[in-house]
Amino acid sequence: MCAADPQEDIQSRVRQLQDRFHSGFLEAVSTTAPTSQFEQTVRQRYAVALSLYYRVMESMLKSEEERLSTSDFTSLLSSDAFHTALLACSVEVVLAVYRSASGKLLARDLATEFSFPWVLQVFNLSPFNFVKVLESFIKAEPQLTVDIVKHLQLTEHRILEELAWHKGSPVFELLHQSVLLTPTRPHQANPTQLFLSPRSPELRTSSSYPLALFLGKVSRLAHSRMLQLCRYLDISADVQQKIWACLEHVINHRSELLMDRHLDQIIMCCIYAICKILLEKEVKFKSIVAVYRRMPHATQEVYKNVLLSDSKTDSIITFYNQVFMQLLKAHILQYYSASSSRTVSLAILGSKYAYALIQKQIFHSYGYWIFYIHKLFIKSAYSVLMVTTS
Repeated sequence: MCAADPQEDIQSRVRQLQDRFHSGFLEAVSTTAPTSQFEQTVRQRYAVALSLYYRVMESMLKSEEERLSTSDFTSLLSSDAFHTALLACSVEVVLAVYRSASGKLLARDLATEFSFPWVLQVFNLSPFNFVKVLESFIKAEPQLTVDIVKHLQLTEHRILEELAWHKGSPVFELLHQSVLLTPTRPHQANPTQLFLSPRSPELRTSSSYPLALFLGKVSRLAHSRMLQLCRYLDISADVQQKIWACLEHVINHRSELLMDRHLDQIIMCCIYAICKILLEKEVKFKSIVAVYRRMPHATQEVYKNVLLSDSKTDSIITFYNQVFMQLLKAHILQYYSASSSRTVSLAILGSKYAYALIQKQIFHSYGYWIFYIHKLFIKSAYSVLMVTTS
């Protein structure tokens, strides 16, 4: 029993979103046929989605009632983001079901027009808010087919790898506001905690829970893809650990590198950088890209068009040299300093700089020499980290 009846607000929001869906749907099909032919279809699709929306919401509330031992969900049911995300997910499921059932949508091949993230654009919903409801949606609707669950999981991956990192995303505002405690284990996604201010003593700000859960999912996806690439490249487990440490550092502490970029771009850059300083035999960037192209989700846009600054784009190698390495070179050299394979890395640097480092040890009591040779060594290491060929 809610303290305030949210029914009127819910119905009003449902009508507003119906208007958006109706106009957006008809606009999408207007180039193929008169919109009058689709009036009944668009109403039917929305009605099915609305039925799913109410059913899933009821299931979610029952689950939350059992978990929290309360039936007052006034705050949650007053959240515009929660309702919009839940209805958007229902619409996405309905569109995917009709698409898979017939191979075409509305007897016309409109898959491109209605493919995700079309529903987010129509409902003016951020990918971050959409992904917050996905896990709970799947748990609350056991009748979803395996194919639809897989579709929603792939949709989640698209958000985690790219869509949620667009400039203006709530993710960056939350990162700015929060003192984050990144979970070492997956948290269970609960609507009440994701769309409201949590009271858990483990969270230092009201935004920490959804942000920590989101970054945890990003990290797990990144780790899985990194492992796939490393196996194909035959990179040893100890080097993999350092690649992962670098990648995790970017996700949690240098997330500006992900703005308007793709997670896979960062993964490939981390692999190249760490291998460059730790392995005697160089792992070429073109080899990393070649292996990446074998992955089922790979697209050439990821390595051919990477944002440099403003709207300027170039290849992933140019991004690595001009942006990635400029921001992370000091951090990456820490893995070199901690490496047990120090002599191997010195061989990469060349005899001149290996000798300089030996001299640093000999003249350890002379501050000037220490400073001079340290600068020489670091300058050399920076140049080694750069990509000179593809």
